[in-house]
Amino acid sequence: MELTGLGYQYAGVKLNKFLYQGKEMIEDNNLNLYDFHARGYNPVIGRTLQIDPGSESYYPMSPYSWVMNNPLKFIDPTGMFTELFNEQGKKIGEDENGVDGNIAIVTNNKEAKRVNENTKNGTHTESGTLNSTVNLPSAMIREAMGISVSNSLAPNALVGDTQGGFHEEGGMFGTDANGKERVVHAQPGQVAIPGQDAVATVDVFSGETATNSLSRIEGTFHTHPSGTNAAGGFDQSPSDFVDKTTGQRMGDIPSAQSQANPGSVYHVNGNHYVLGTGNNRVTIYNGGNPRVAIFPLNKFTTIGIKK
Repeated sequence: MELTGLGYQYAGVKLNKFLYQGKEMIEDNNLNLYDFHARGYNPVIGRTLQIDPGSESYYPMSPYSWVMNNPLKFIDPTGMFTELFNEQGKKIGEDENGVDGNIAIVTNNKEAKRVNENTKNGTHTESGTLNSTVNLPSAMIREAMGISVSNSLAPNALVGDTQGGFHEEGGMFGTDANGKERVVHAQPGQVAIPGQDAVATVDVFSGETATNSLSRIEGTFHTHPSGTNAAGGFDQSPSDFVDKTTGQRMGDIPSAQSQANPGSVYHVNGNHYVLGTGNNRVTIYNGGNPRVAIFPLNKFTTIGIKK
């Protein structure tokens, strides 16, 4: 809880709202809650105002409790429990509180090995001891990303892709004015043919309208095409169009880093997801930083999703 007058502010305006555990302090309507995605944490009482979605996994604890009432030992990055996977898409364990469909990738090999060993020994891994986890979007959002993947592989005469696999799809996700989690799909990108076009592109923000918008953008995504022809095609690593004769790469299609950090027009709070339809790989970026994680595309769009 912040001590009024002693907090990090200038002329009464707070310069940094991302405080405890790096989460944003929501001050609207004097709520003064930390945004932990699944729940809002009240620092005055050390409890949440919403029930933990995974509360059935631990009946002895109050569903409103925070980090098992032990903030010195535990953290709670998302407000709910987590299943842990490595970058190959293999489930290697769970955090100390159980399973609720929330997914995190352990990107450090040593940490992934430790989680796996704990699981083999019949014990959970304390999430507070892991420094390399990357949390994935909810099942609903990942399912919507899977729809974009399917659309990118299908013919689309409106953008000139008569075969499918030669155009990009994408979009953004976050919360609307009512705080409801939503996905806004972008307008499909135009056809891009190897040997004729240098790159394939899509504007991930182009789906926003007056009635279809987000108040807070948590992340963005776009697909990479898989189509090939005699001139070239999709190279699996990295994700470029490549001339088959010269071997010349034609650039990222488009720059994932720039889409995740679009400057003053849109503020994206989370990661950008490149959905590789040709190499079955999701590459996760964050702003101008190098990639933060990779994960198999087929598992990214199916884990925790009910069919």
